[in-house]
Amino acid sequence: MNNKLEKVELGSRVKRIYGKAFAGTKLKEVNIPKSIKNKENGLDGIYPDAFDDNPGVDNVPEKGKSKVILWTPEKNNPNKIVNRGNYLLILKCQSHLPGRIKSGLQKIFTFGTIKLKTADSGIVELYAVTGFSDIGIKKLKSEKDLVLLQLIQKGKKVEAVCR
Repeated sequence: MNNKLEKVELGSRVKRIYGKAFAGTKLKEVNIPKSIKNKENGLDGIYPDAFDDNPGVDNVPEKGKSKVILWTPEKNNPNKIVNRGNYLLILKCQSHLPGRIKSGLQKIFTFGTIKLKTADSGIVELYAVTGFSDIGIKKLKSEKDLVLLQLIQKGKKVEAVCR
Protein backbone atom coordinates (compact mmCIF):
# COMPACT_ATOMS: atom_id res chain seq x y z
CA MET A 1 0.00 0.00 0.00
CA ASN A 2 1.28 3.39 -0.98
CA ASN A 3 -0.49 5.61 1.54
CA LYS A 4 -2.56 5.58 4.70
CA LEU A 5 -5.92 6.70 3.30
CA GLU A 6 -8.58 4.73 5.23
CA LYS A 7 -11.72 6.76 4.55
CA VAL A 8 -12.94 8.84 1.66
CA GLU A 9 -16.07 10.98 1.26
CA LEU A 10 -17.23 11.62 -2.27
CA GLY A 11 -19.35 14.68 -3.04
CA SER A 12 -22.79 14.37 -4.60
CA ARG A 13 -21.53 15.71 -7.96
CA VAL A 14 -18.84 13.06 -8.51
CA LYS A 15 -19.69 11.21 -11.73
CA ARG A 16 -16.68 8.94 -12.19
CA ILE A 17 -13.98 7.09 -10.31
CA TYR A 18 -11.14 6.61 -12.77
CA GLY A 19 -8.59 3.80 -12.96
CA LYS A 20 -6.17 3.57 -10.02
CA ALA A 21 -7.92 6.54 -8.34
CA PHE A 22 -7.78 4.82 -4.93
CA ALA A 23 -5.21 2.11 -5.68
CA GLY A 24 -2.72 1.34 -2.94
CA THR A 25 -4.76 2.77 -0.06
CA LYS A 26 -6.22 1.11 3.04
CA LEU A 27 -9.89 1.30 2.05
CA LYS A 28 -12.33 -1.41 3.07
CA GLU A 29 -15.67 0.30 2.39
CA VAL A 30 -16.68 3.46 0.53
CA ASN A 31 -19.99 5.29 0.31
CA ILE A 32 -20.57 6.44 -3.26
CA PRO A 33 -23.05 9.10 -4.41
CA LYS A 34 -26.07 8.50 -6.65
CA SER A 35 -24.44 10.71 -9.27
CA ILE A 36 -22.16 7.81 -10.32
CA LYS A 37 -23.80 5.79 -13.09
CA ASN A 38 -22.82 2.37 -14.45
CA LYS A 39 -21.97 3.97 -17.81
CA GLU A 40 -22.39 7.50 -19.04
CA ASN A 41 -21.36 8.82 -22.46
CA GLY A 42 -19.70 5.46 -23.13
CA LEU A 43 -17.45 5.67 -20.04
CA ASP A 44 -17.59 3.46 -16.95
CA GLY A 45 -18.78 5.19 -13.80
CA ILE A 46 -16.20 3.24 -11.82
CA TYR A 47 -13.19 1.78 -13.56
CA PRO A 48 -12.35 -1.86 -12.74
CA ASP A 49 -8.94 -0.99 -11.29
CA ALA A 50 -10.10 2.03 -9.24
CA PHE A 51 -9.63 0.19 -5.93
CA ASP A 52 -6.72 -2.14 -6.71
CA ASP A 53 -4.32 -3.05 -3.90
CA ASN A 54 -6.66 -2.27 -1.00
CA PRO A 55 -7.37 -4.55 1.96
CA GLY A 56 -11.12 -4.55 1.28
CA VAL A 57 -13.08 -7.26 3.05
CA ASP A 58 -12.34 -10.90 2.57
CA ASN A 59 -15.81 -12.46 2.88
CA VAL A 60 -16.81 -12.03 -0.74
CA PRO A 61 -18.28 -14.71 -3.02
CA GLU A 62 -14.87 -15.45 -4.53
CA LYS A 63 -13.09 -17.32 -1.72
CA GLY A 64 -9.59 -16.14 -0.95
CA LYS A 65 -10.14 -12.71 -2.50
CA SER A 66 -10.88 -9.41 -0.85
CA LYS A 67 -12.79 -6.52 -2.38
CA VAL A 68 -13.68 -2.98 -1.40
CA ILE A 69 -17.38 -2.76 -0.50
CA LEU A 70 -19.27 0.14 -2.09
CA TRP A 71 -22.52 1.47 -0.66
CA THR A 72 -25.02 3.82 -2.29
CA PRO A 73 -26.89 6.30 -0.03
CA GLU A 74 -30.05 4.19 0.32
CA LYS A 75 -28.13 0.90 -0.02
CA ASN A 76 -30.11 0.08 -3.18
CA ASN A 77 -27.70 0.65 -6.10
CA PRO A 78 -30.25 2.71 -8.09
CA ASN A 79 -27.98 3.09 -11.13
CA LYS A 80 -27.34 -0.66 -11.46
CA ILE A 81 -23.56 -0.34 -11.16
CA VAL A 82 -22.07 -3.76 -11.78
CA ASN A 83 -19.29 -5.35 -9.74
CA ARG A 84 -15.97 -5.18 -11.51
CA GLY A 85 -12.33 -5.54 -10.65
CA ASN A 86 -11.64 -5.08 -6.97
CA TYR A 87 -14.98 -3.68 -5.78
CA LEU A 88 -18.37 -5.07 -4.87
CA LEU A 89 -21.66 -3.18 -4.47
CA ILE A 90 -23.88 -4.31 -1.61
CA LEU A 91 -27.61 -3.82 -2.02
CA LYS A 92 -29.22 -4.54 1.31
CA CYS A 93 -28.83 -6.38 4.54
CA GLN A 94 -31.07 -9.19 5.80
CA SER A 95 -30.68 -10.77 9.19
CA HIS A 96 -30.88 -14.53 9.73
CA LEU A 97 -30.76 -16.73 12.84
CA PRO A 98 -30.11 -14.15 15.54
CA GLY A 99 -28.97 -15.48 18.92
CA ARG A 100 -28.66 -13.68 22.24
CA ILE A 101 -25.39 -13.38 24.09
CA LYS A 102 -25.66 -13.99 27.84
CA SER A 103 -22.15 -13.36 29.17
CA GLY A 104 -19.69 -10.50 29.62
CA LEU A 105 -20.02 -7.12 27.91
CA GLN A 106 -21.48 -8.74 24.80
CA LYS A 107 -24.83 -9.36 26.50
CA ILE A 108 -26.11 -6.02 25.22
CA PHE A 109 -26.14 -7.18 21.57
CA THR A 110 -27.90 -9.84 19.55
CA PHE A 111 -25.84 -11.67 16.95
CA GLY A 112 -26.52 -13.67 13.82
CA THR A 113 -25.44 -14.49 10.31
CA ILE A 114 -26.49 -11.92 7.74
CA LYS A 115 -26.72 -12.39 4.02
CA LEU A 116 -25.83 -9.45 1.83
CA LYS A 117 -27.05 -9.37 -1.75
CA THR A 118 -24.48 -8.10 -4.20
CA ALA A 119 -25.27 -6.18 -7.38
CA ASP A 120 -24.45 -9.23 -9.53
CA SER A 121 -26.93 -11.45 -7.62
CA GLY A 122 -24.24 -13.02 -5.46
CA ILE A 123 -24.56 -13.53 -1.71
CA VAL A 124 -22.02 -12.66 0.99
CA GLU A 125 -22.52 -14.13 4.47
CA LEU A 126 -21.11 -12.28 7.48
CA TYR A 127 -21.39 -12.80 11.22
CA ALA A 128 -22.90 -9.61 12.60
CA VAL A 129 -24.34 -7.60 15.44
CA THR A 130 -28.03 -7.69 14.46
CA GLY A 131 -29.48 -5.56 17.23
CA PHE A 132 -29.69 -4.93 20.96
CA SER A 133 -30.85 -7.27 23.70
CA ASP A 134 -33.38 -6.06 26.27
CA ILE A 135 -30.44 -5.14 28.53
CA GLY A 136 -28.80 -3.27 25.66
CA ILE A 137 -31.95 -1.25 24.96
CA LYS A 138 -32.08 -0.20 28.64
CA LYS A 139 -28.39 0.77 28.56
CA LEU A 140 -28.98 2.98 25.51
CA LYS A 141 -31.31 5.17 27.56
CA SER A 142 -28.39 6.28 29.76
CA GLU A 143 -25.38 5.69 27.48
CA LYS A 144 -25.37 7.80 24.32
CA ASP A 145 -21.95 6.82 22.94
CA LEU A 146 -21.67 3.37 21.41
CA VAL A 147 -18.24 1.89 20.81
CA LEU A 148 -17.90 -1.44 19.04
CA LEU A 149 -14.59 -3.07 19.77
CA GLN A 150 -13.48 -6.24 18.05
CA LEU A 151 -16.16 -8.70 19.13
CA ILE A 152 -15.71 -12.44 19.01
CA GLN A 153 -18.64 -14.71 19.80
CA LYS A 154 -18.26 -18.49 19.96
CA GLY A 155 -14.97 -18.25 18.07
CA LYS A 156 -16.49 -16.17 15.26
CA LYS A 157 -15.23 -12.66 14.59
CA VAL A 158 -18.06 -10.15 14.19
CA GLU A 159 -17.64 -8.65 10.72
CA ALA A 160 -20.68 -6.38 10.32
CA VAL A 161 -23.37 -4.37 12.03
CA CYS A 162 -26.87 -4.66 10.61
CA ARG A 163 -30.16 -3.09 11.51
